[in-house]
Amino acid sequence: MMMAQQLDALGRGTHNNTLYDILEVPPTATFDAIKKSYQSLARKLHPDKRNDDRDDAAFLKLQKAWECLRDPISRKDYDAELFRAQSQKSKSQKVEKDEWELVEEEESGELSHVYTCRCGEEIWLAEDSFQKKDNQSTVDSIIYATCPGCSLVYHVVL
Repeated sequence: MMMAQQLDALGRGTHNNTLYDILEVPPTATFDAIKKSYQSLARKLHPDKRNDDRDDAAFLKLQKAWECLRDPISRKDYDAELFRAQSQKSKSQKVEKDEWELVEEEESGELSHVYTCRCGEEIWLAEDSFQKKDNQSTVDSIIYATCPGCSLVYHVVL
């Protein structure tokens, strides 16, 4: 499984879960604990075992979480990215996309998004950085911008 797909389940807001949350285990869980939880949840969520009309999204998320965390290398990569993302998020301030002003640069005529930091310094980002690509994951659609004046990091979710 590709890292971007794994990170779709990571989530950035309070409504999303990490792969560990999906498997209902702590990040410190052993392989055996993860496997046991996966098997238990798979029996509950598998489409062939249910007698209701729920969609299969929960089971598919469970499958993706298991595929990532059962492999030691994939789990190590996921843990590193999870730590990076959580560290970045805790050190950054969210700014809504519509708070950035779209302006035309005088010299080049190119469009850029500008945000004025609380320190008064302007942060400039290219217009195309605000364009979400068709295949782009939720994680990839977050822009981090550092203020050149005070080093505060802002994040914008597209």
